[in-house]
Amino acid sequence: MTRIHPLIICGGNGTRLWPVSRSQNPKQFQKVGDAQSRTFFQEAVLRHAGPGYEQPVIVSSIRHRDIVAAQLAEIGQTAQVIHEPMGRNTGPAVLAAAMVLMAKDPLAQMVVVPADHVIEGDLTGAIMAMRDAAAAAGHLVTFGNKPRYAETGFGYITAGGPMIGFAVLRQVERFVEKPPIRKSRLLVKSDIAY
Repeated sequence: MTRIHPLIICGGNGTRLWPVSRSQNPKQFQKVGDAQSRTFFQEAVLRHAGPGYEQPVIVSSIRHRDIVAAQLAEIGQTAQVIHEPMGRNTGPAVLAAAMVLMAKDPLAQMVVVPADHVIEGDLTGAIMAMRDAAAAAGHLVTFGNKPRYAETGFGYITAGGPMIGFAVLRQVERFVEKPPIRKSRLLVKSDIAY
């Protein structure tokens, strides 16, 4: 069975948690809870370790090289790390990692995950349930949660009909990036927004 390559994106500046989060030590490297807790980054790495997963690929800024290495060592994990000389947003980071993986294994499957989110529930179960469908259909698979409140700073996925032949998948109708509050509220009330 195909194992998934986790691609952990952790190149952001972490401006949403300012002043705790600074450019040299952004949000993803801050502790999730109390002083004994792990950081957002460490939780992301551990969430995607173990059965069904390959060693992670991490894309991070060159200026965070030492903190990435230290935080991986703290949790006893290794990774292939790609250091960006400068931030170029998510798309180029995903492309760089995909090119590295494809050179090693042209059939590699990867899951792109952020390093600065708190994720509750069984994400690994959902990822593994989609693995075979994604490979067989040759499609990109995206995950979405039903939003609990309207937010103008995030994007929304609107779902189309079911993917023929794959009961667990739905087609994406469109992506709505950072809509105004009125549209955000309408999306939250709908049955099709994630």
